Amino acid sequence: MQDLKVTKCLTPDSNGHPGNGRGSQGGEGANAAPSDLITIIRNNIENKPCLNGKHLVNVIGYQNMQINIQSFRRLAKKSLNKYFGKSVLYSNIDYESNFDEYKTLQWRSEAKEFYSPRPRILSTVAGLLNYLQNNKYFSMDLETDMRLNFQSVVLDTGTRDGYLIDVLESIGFNNVVGIEFLNDYVDYAKTKQRNVCLGDVHDIPFDDETFDLIVCRHVLEHTIDPIKVLSELTRVGVKGSIIFISFPLEYIPKGKHTIAIPTTKAITKLIKDSYINVKIVYLGASEDLYIIPDGKEITIILEKIA
Repeated sequence: MQDLKVTKCLTPDSNGHPGNGRGSQGGEGANAAPSDLITIIRNNIENKPCLNGKHLVNVIGYQNMQINIQSFRRLAKKSLNKYFGKSVLYSNIDYESNFDEYKTLQWRSEAKEFYSPRPRILSTVAGLLNYLQNNKYFSMDLETDMRLNFQSVVLDTGTRDGYLIDVLESIGFNNVVGIEFLNDYVDYAKTKQRNVCLGDVHDIPFDDETFDLIVCRHVLEHTIDPIKVLSELTRVGVKGSIIFISFPLEYIPKGKHTIAIPTTKAITKLIKDSYINVKIVYLGASEDLYIIPDGKEITIILEKIA
C-alpha cells in the first residue's frame, strides 16, 4: 500500500501537470397489513357518498385509464431499449472543436458551497465503503492485506467544491485529491483548504498507476468522449485499484448531459469498446447499495486487473 501524501500532487511534472505525488408517513392504516389496508379502503368507499354510484364508476374508469397509460409506457420503454438500449447516445454539437462552449455549458453558478447534493454524496461514500468492506476490498484496519484502507490514495473527479474530499478526510482517509476543470471552482475549493487541482477527466493530470480508489460520481454523463474518460480513469489506477462510477439512465443527451446512457447494456458495451483491462465488481441500481439516487441512477464498480 502506498505511503503517498497526495498534497504533493501540486508539484508540476515535466509537462507542467501536477505529478503523481509518489516521490412513513401515513394516517390511519399506515402500518397495517395489506389485508387491513384493503378493509380500510373498502370502508372509506362505503362510508363516503361521493364515492358511491356513478362517482365510483368514474374512479374505476380513472384507474383503468392509468393502467392503460402504464401499459403504453412499458411498451414505449421496451421499444426504446430495443432500438437505442445497446449504445451510448452523443450530443449532435461538436464540443471537441469548441471546448470553451463546452466549459460554458458545464458552468453552474458562481463558486460556492453546493449544499443540495450533499446528502447524496454522504450516502455515496457510506454505500460504497460499506459494499467494499463487506466484499473484502476495504478495511479500516491499517494492518491488513486488503487493498484499500485509510492510507489508500484517492482521486475524486469533477469534485466541484471539493466536499467529497472533506467527507473522506473526516472519516480517516489522509491521501485524497480532487480534480475540477472550472478554474473558479478550483480557486474556491483551495480557500477551504481542500486539496483540489485543475484538471479535465478526459486528460487526467497525473502519472500512470497513481491511485488506489477513483471516484467518478455523476461525471460521465457530462463528458464529450466517455471512452477516453474510461481509459484515463483506468490509466491512473494501480493494479487492483477500484473505480466507482455513477450516472443516470437517460435516452437522449440534454443540457449539461452531453451523452446519454440508456441501459446497463450500453455501459457494458462502452467498457468493452474502451479496451480497458477491468473486472465489473458491481453493476446495478445505486439504491441497492443504500445510496440516495439522483434520477434513475446506476452504479458500476470496476477493479483494474492489469
